[in-house]
Amino acid sequence: MLALGLGACNGGGDDPPTTSTSSSSSTSTTSTSTPSSTTTTSGTATLDPAKLPPEAQKHTPEGAAAFVEYYMEQVNEAWTQPNSKLLPLLSDPECIACKNFNKTSAELERDGQKYDSNPVTVTRVTPLSQNADGVQLVRLYMDQHKVNVVDKAGKVVLTDPAKKLARTVGVQWMGASWRLYGMQ
Repeated sequence: MLALGLGACNGGGDDPPTTSTSSSSSTSTTSTSTPSSTTTTSGTATLDPAKLPPEAQKHTPEGAAAFVEYYMEQVNEAWTQPNSKLLPLLSDPECIACKNFNKTSAELERDGQKYDSNPVTVTRVTPLSQNADGVQLVRLYMDQHKVNVVDKAGKVVLTDPAKKLARTVGVQWMGASWRLYGMQ
């Protein structure tokens, strides 16, 4: 099953919309490599701040909103390339929505599929409040486009419907940058 919904979160909320496709292969291959944009210290990869837009590097509510917009641009990239290495460095390890986004990119890679154009466009991000645990909430508005998932031959294997989406996103400042913490 290929989970393509944008609504998973870290605890509660509506179930994400999903679509599914079947694959003729049940074998998955795992390879390990270190992208050039990361460094490894004691087995932990770190985010390259040079890749983040300057406004998303600020430890402010506006910086959190800019980070959420950047994260969704990376989801588009991860699903149109596909590339399952883009999202983990931007995500809290316990973020369920993040795991689902990355699972989709990994399944697309494995199955030789990709989105033929960006699945979403962010239309607005608005910083909300910060909770006692330091999680900054951001309201995210997006247009989900009617977009095809295609195989290597360009054959359409499924189509996502167009719709408007609104989500509340939690981000947390970890070390020297934001990480997506959850989405509902």
